[in-house]
Amino acid sequence: MKLNLITIFTLLLISTNSFCQEILDTDNSKNNNIYIESLKRFCDSLSGRKVKLYVDFNYQIMDYYWPKNVGETEIEYLDGKEEYKRAIKQNKNSITLVRILPLQYKREKFFVSIIPFLATYKKGKVRLANGGGYAYEFEFEPVKKGLLYKKTSSFGM
Repeated sequence: MKLNLITIFTLLLISTNSFCQEILDTDNSKNNNIYIESLKRFCDSLSGRKVKLYVDFNYQIMDYYWPKNVGETEIEYLDGKEEYKRAIKQNKNSITLVRILPLQYKREKFFVSIIPFLATYKKGKVRLANGGGYAYEFEFEPVKKGLLYKKTSSFGM
């Protein structure tokens, strides 16, 4: 009987932990930061379509180990105008270029915004058109001392 109770307790503990959200932070040397979590959620929202996504490399929040694939989405990180031009020219003069903005804090909530742009190249200039973006909300969990994903909302569309 005692062994059965220990087994049941262990199984309950394991199943409870498997459904808990992962604690996130802003440390870009780890794979469980809020920026990667936001990018993964953005890629998941692309409805399982096989897509190539271009991400504007922001050295303040990114590192070179970031994922090159999320589900069906292939990701290429671009660093500067010359890389934008190359990618645009290779893709019939337009790409979707995504910018991930640094962490924001508003009304006791933390947000990471991801803004997709239609990037084109004409007359020697990269042009960006935007129809809105997505805010990924995180909440501080004081007991676990980290951030937990709360919800996604869109803006400007």
